[in-house]
Amino acid sequence: MSQVMVGKMPPSKIELRAVIRFMALSANSIDDISSAMQRVYGADTPSRSTIAFWASRFKAGRTSLDDDDKTGRPVNQESVDAVRRCVDNERTLSVREISRLTGVPIGSIHCILTERFGLKKFMSRWVPHQLTSEHKSQRVSLSRELLGSLRSMTRTQLGHVITGDESWFYLSYDRSGVWARSAEEAPPRVRPKIDTPKVLVTVFWGINGLILLDALPPGQRFNTTYMCDVILTELDRIVRLKRS
Repeated sequence: MSQVMVGKMPPSKIELRAVIRFMALSANSIDDISSAMQRVYGADTPSRSTIAFWASRFKAGRTSLDDDDKTGRPVNQESVDAVRRCVDNERTLSVREISRLTGVPIGSIHCILTERFGLKKFMSRWVPHQLTSEHKSQRVSLSRELLGSLRSMTRTQLGHVITGDESWFYLSYDRSGVWARSAEEAPPRVRPKIDTPKVLVTVFWGINGLILLDALPPGQRFNTTYMCDVILTELDRIVRLKRS
């Protein structure tokens, strides 16, 4: 299925459910439905559990695309206005925080945000640097080569494969989730300054889980000497101990 460009107006629940119903009754799997909707609707695609829920109901004979009638206390306009003021002032507030500020029950707040306002929680992401087409092509080639090697291994051989990575973890984070109607409305996240308190964590894992986790001590420089004399030496000791 080719990718279809969708305008900025988010699709309605009725439209999304109609697509799920059509594909479910056409004997498509949940993964196939999710993949196809991702290509068309992107971030507006329902979660896999939501797709599975509606697909099962349509296969069972349901024809209506509307919400079920809800029983219980209706949401009054005063609660709607209170939630709107909170979101307008600070879009990063959680449902629990809005409930604490307004006194409106959590379930009602979620209903107001998603059904009355048409909002979803979007997480802004950092992009470390802009990759060129050549860099992207190299990553694809290396990934395919690695995948081919892994697929040819037995489980015993996979047990000897160790993967490592390191990343900076900041000791304080600004809120990264915002209530918005589409991912395009979510503001970009500003990268922390170089002097923001942080710790470098290095982790190694294998087929059976975590092998080594190292946190760079304060004041210690992360260089070849530290990697070889401290991290790799400890990794070698642990691996030899596990295999003895």
